[in-house]
Order: sequence, then C-alpha cells, then structure tokens
Amino acid sequence: MPCHAVDLTLLSGFMSSHTQCCYRQENPGVGVRIDSGDYAQWAAGTYINSLDHQSLYVAREWTWAIAGPVDAGILGVGATGYRPPVMVAPLFELTAKLPWVEPALLVQPFKVRAAPAVFALQLRVPLHW
Repeated sequence: MPCHAVDLTLLSGFMSSHTQCCYRQENPGVGVRIDSGDYAQWAAGTYINSLDHQSLYVAREWTWAIAGPVDAGILGVGATGYRPPVMVAPLFELTAKLPWVEPALLVQPFKVRAAPAVFALQLRVPLHW
C-alpha cells in the first residue's frame, strides 16, 4: 500500500473591515484545511463572528495560480451564528503562498442577506506530514 503525504493547513481567525459600521473587526478563531486534490481543498473551523457570536464554518475552496507565489480562489462557505442561523456565501481570495505562512485576503464583495460586504485578512500555516 503506497504512503501519501497529508497536507494540512492551520487557519487563523480574521481581521475584518465591513462596508457598514458597528461590526466586530477582530474575529479570533482557529480552523484546519485539508488538500483534496490539485487546487481544491476543504476547510472547517470556528471563530467569533462580526455579530459577536460563536460561528462554526465549513468551506470548499478552489484556487488557481496567478503569478509566482500568488494564487486566486473562490470559497463556498456555510457558517453558523448569523441571521439566518446558517449563512451561505461566496468568498473570493488572494493568497501569497510563502514557505512558512500564507497571508490571505478574503472578500465578500456584496451584501448577503443582512450581512454587508466585508474584507478580511487571514493567516494560514502549512503543516506537512
């Protein structure tokens, strides 16, 4: 039986900025992403959301190499703790895949239900086993 490497990535919470006032901008949390093939990953985690509630999330991520270490991507995300109780939204991302850390800029560019557009910064630490 062949041995396969498992690529896991530790995910931080977020620093966020919303297009409307009065939302929490520090969103501490932790998550994990597992590679499931070329340019496709699954992620899950928890964080304190912008409404000051605990959120659990699951995401499917697709990425494409742009130039050098920079990738672009889209995530389909489902998260609890919002109005409605489970929010489903697309997020777009730009990621710099550096050797020890991957800073990612995430963007929800339009209002989804009651949630305003948001920009968020996340740090990702690749763990290679």
